[in-house]
Amino acid sequence: MKTVTIITPTYNRAELLKNLYQSLEQQNNKDFEWLIVDDGSTDSCGKICDEYAKKDNRIKVIHKINGGLSDARNKGMEIAKGKYIGFVDGDDYVASDMYETLYKFSVKNSLDVAMCNVSTVLNDRIIEYKYNSELVTDDKDRIIEEVFVHKGGGIAISVCNKLFKSITLKNLYFEYGKTSEDLFFALKWINNTERFGRIFISKYFYVQRRN
Repeated sequence: MKTVTIITPTYNRAELLKNLYQSLEQQNNKDFEWLIVDDGSTDSCGKICDEYAKKDNRIKVIHKINGGLSDARNKGMEIAKGKYIGFVDGDDYVASDMYETLYKFSVKNSLDVAMCNVSTVLNDRIIEYKYNSELVTDDKDRIIEEVFVHKGGGIAISVCNKLFKSITLKNLYFEYGKTSEDLFFALKWINNTERFGRIFISKYFYVQRRN
């Protein structure tokens, strides 16, 4: 069993996967599987994903008919084999030590969910948020506050800046046809979470583009 499963849904994002591939290839924690869910792409995205899988046996590509972001993430969760699960969107990238840091933080503090801050990348300019502090709590109200209240920069409600113990996500799913699907999913995983931790340092890079 791998330590971490990383799930990336992608659809017609062939030209954007390169940065993410490089950032995952450079991860300090090498004991992971990367599930790329090709959600019925009509460009060269699926072919490029298959080429990545040939280069690195940690990568597994799932090709499926188009069903949207929620459907693609759910498919990834169905076959994930890691003790912990993380999500990365195909047009973003992560720090080389993101999963090592969150994994060690989780194990040290017996966390169900660990979260880091998010930096925004806008026109190649990185808006970064760093605070040398940590939070560990089993208070449900405090968990809700950390996830739903915008503070410390970034987008706290996203699943992409978190590492989930896989059992925490058991029998959970993203709802089809919803916008802001992470918001609805947050209500579910928070209900399953007893211990939550946050590192106030940006490890996830959310890329915004002009188009």
